[in-house]
Amino acid sequence: MASCVPMRWNPQAELDEPDSPTVLVRVLPEGAGRAVYWRRGARAFVVLDPSLEGCERAAALGHELIHHERGGLCDDVGMPAAWGAVVAREERAVNREVARRMVPVDELEEFVVGMADLGLSAGPGEVAEQFDVAQWVAEVALELLLDRDRREDRSGVAERAGHPQAV
Repeated sequence: MASCVPMRWNPQAELDEPDSPTVLVRVLPEGAGRAVYWRRGARAFVVLDPSLEGCERAAALGHELIHHERGGLCDDVGMPAAWGAVVAREERAVNREVARRMVPVDELEEFVVGMADLGLSAGPGEVAEQFDVAQWVAEVALELLLDRDRREDRSGVAERAGHPQAV
């Protein structure tokens, strides 16, 4: 009997959902980043900078789609200074969710252990290449693995791979 391997998350496929935001590709103003999410009334939009390609584009789209799922919290001109801490917390939560979906922790653990068994390091570059994700997604995924490793007091999967602290 063939085993069923779950498919990794493909943010592009989410755009087929009826409530998905409209995606526009436009050059964004200086300081806006390379992707933004915003709502105008009942409509939601994701704007991606045309310079985004491949896995960077997928990661940016995924990030903005998760903002959409979570209700679209954003930093806006005129917000009180204290709002910055809320936005930073939300950005971290969104980045962690992108990493969870694009680099499933069990698959990552298997890869890291396999590399360690070969005497090789599984750093962010290797993880990004193996899972075809942006470098920042790989870094966050390794952080999540290390966090899980610490929580579960496991045998030091991340440490065996040469990562004694979060990346």
